[in-house]
Amino acid sequence: MENTAASQKEARKLWVRALRSGLYKQGEIYLHREDEYCCLGVACEIYPGVLEERVDTRGVTSYDAMAESLPDSVKDWLGLRTNFGDYVGDDAENALTLDNDTGLSFEEIAAIIESEPAGLVQ
Repeated sequence: MENTAASQKEARKLWVRALRSGLYKQGEIYLHREDEYCCLGVACEIYPGVLEERVDTRGVTSYDAMAESLPDSVKDWLGLRTNFGDYVGDDAENALTLDNDTGLSFEEIAAIIESEPAGLVQ
């Protein structure tokens, strides 16, 4: 799968569109648990490649053995610098996973992704 800056930007646009679609119920901590998704779990769901999905007894889905952060293949497809979506915001280190788990909506997270804050993308 090609990972040029242009294709990564297109992948992030697809991700933002999916976050805003209303098709995914927002959850915390895990990429995907039962019917809820972290913002990063939505990225795993729309990833065009093949991910090994496993559901444990708690209803937590892991993608390529990752349950709380992005598999490298999805991180690279999106062009993110880290598997947690780390970036610099308001002069402090932040992460999309923290934004998700501290109550920002998918709409607010989509706006952060679109703004491409320092450190988010490679």
